[in-house]
Amino acid sequence: MELLDRYLYEVRRYLPAAQQDDIIAEISDAIQSQFEDREQQLGRPLTAAEEAAIVKAFGHPKIVASRYQPAQYLIGPEIYPFYWYTLKIALAGALALELLGALIAALLNPSPLPAFLKNIAVVWPTIFLVFGVVTFIFVALERTGSGSTVLAKLGIDKWNPRALPRAAHDEVPRFSLLIEAFANILFMLWLLNFLPLRRAVGFVIGASGGGKALAPLAFTPNWHPLLLLAFVAATLVVLQDFVLLLLPARAKLRAGTLLIANMLVVIGTCLILPSRSFVALAHPSTHAYELAVQALNQTAFISLVVFAVAVAIAAAFNVRTLLQPAPRADLNISYDTRPN
Repeated sequence: MELLDRYLYEVRRYLPAAQQDDIIAEISDAIQSQFEDREQQLGRPLTAAEEAAIVKAFGHPKIVASRYQPAQYLIGPEIYPFYWYTLKIALAGALALELLGALIAALLNPSPLPAFLKNIAVVWPTIFLVFGVVTFIFVALERTGSGSTVLAKLGIDKWNPRALPRAAHDEVPRFSLLIEAFANILFMLWLLNFLPLRRAVGFVIGASGGGKALAPLAFTPNWHPLLLLAFVAATLVVLQDFVLLLLPARAKLRAGTLLIANMLVVIGTCLILPSRSFVALAHPSTHAYELAVQALNQTAFISLVVFAVAVAIAAAFNVRTLLQPAPRADLNISYDTRPN
């Protein structure tokens, strides 16, 4: 019954929260009755393909769930789930482009942070424009009665039940939370110049001779904004980890915390990039290392740009998790195993 579990899980995501359990139980009974009737006709258990055919005939998860939604005045229940999904994707894409543009403009400006905040402050016209265009399109589809035709042309009726994602749980593994919290605490202690940790790391580096090789070089103070915001981000993640250890199944909380942490790191990286000076000579007399300093600064600049882009992409995935509807509780469906 894994296929049925996955189908019911997908339908549940689009149901009213207060009625999810009752509706899912009703749909489960209806589909299982069709399974049993078909098995009696064939005189054997159904194959996976036959189960998929019955589930597909029952209807697309979004459309089935829309039958239980309250009446929509401008957009009918048949296309409303697709309207809401399209609107969220369009808004997320528009905001991502606005954020990327603001970051690029900030990097090219002598005052990165004020420029970034100024560009973000004018994002509201874009939000209203996207909302208006998407809503207008779907209202026109509803009023002209062409919504079903458009959905059919988009291939909605060709969906495959066996391609549905597996039913997932919101609970984060406690072992992963502990490892994440431990790593971030070590990072915070390092930033706070915790001597036992510094000596332990220095012993490991010194044992291979790396410490002596790096002695003529030193990090510049330009790192301070990034390290400060990274410390705040690590603190938020650690607090979130301990909250999730006590209160599991909080995927939204985790996504929101990681989104804030990622954005802090991206902002910190953007603040230090314009300096292009990340490593300097520890002593002015060590001119032999000037070429090495230039190469390291260029490498660090490119690495930080790639790092900022990667963290921004991770933030986008967290935005997607926050926008994605999730079931209020597990399915907890009991199947009727009595003989026919």
